[in-house]
Amino acid sequence: MLRPLTDEQINTMMDVATQAFADHGFVGANVNKIARNAGVSIGVLYKYFETKEGLFITCVKRCLEFLDEVFERTFSIAKTHQTKNGSVNDGSNTGNVVHQEFISKDELMALISNLIREDQIAAKNHPEYFRLYHQITVSKGPYPEGIAKMIEEDAANLYCSFMALAKKTAGTRQDMEPAMFAFFFDNLMMMLHFAYTCDYYDKRFKIYCNNACLDNASPEADPSQSIADNDDYIHEQMMKFIEGALFYKEV
Repeated sequence: MLRPLTDEQINTMMDVATQAFADHGFVGANVNKIARNAGVSIGVLYKYFETKEGLFITCVKRCLEFLDEVFERTFSIAKTHQTKNGSVNDGSNTGNVVHQEFISKDELMALISNLIREDQIAAKNHPEYFRLYHQITVSKGPYPEGIAKMIEEDAANLYCSFMALAKKTAGTRQDMEPAMFAFFFDNLMMMLHFAYTCDYYDKRFKIYCNNACLDNASPEADPSQSIADNDDYIHEQMMKFIEGALFYKEV
């Protein structure tokens, strides 16, 4: 009879599996190697996860729970003004809409600032989660039907609600379509994640931005380091870009 694993052993197995899927994709990850690196037998692994696909889905859900926590911390203010009934004609195409009538520009930009900061921290602390997401977006593995919906739906609902709220802020563009702006905003955040966690996108970031970041880095900064180490400058420039997209220029 197999002895049940402790919570720590299960977490270790999940950490190893997530790293393997993030590095090699669904097809390339080797379940036998995952079990060996986690310090368990293949029989024990399959006792907890009947198939490789089951293990993969569990890793994806674990990553989503982590990202939900990031969203929760960032949007805790806005979420108090949300409902699930989708009954408000606020211009969004989501069932998770914002009911608050007004939010100040300072509050709006503070929420965006917090989101960028939280994403920078999350990408540095758990790069494997974002690399796993990248693998899903670029690979042709036999991912289960509906996985894109599972991954994207919560973020889409939240961002659409957020952009609907942004549209109610004094001075924002009233010709914006919240769903379209949510899509563009999410793509911007996704590229930020990848720049912090994927070698190709780090090199891409350097091609575009390395000189600008080094010019604004501290004197002791190492030019060989990733520009993602210059968090404050990246945050500052990203905030200017987003503010310019959301607000009409004052004259």
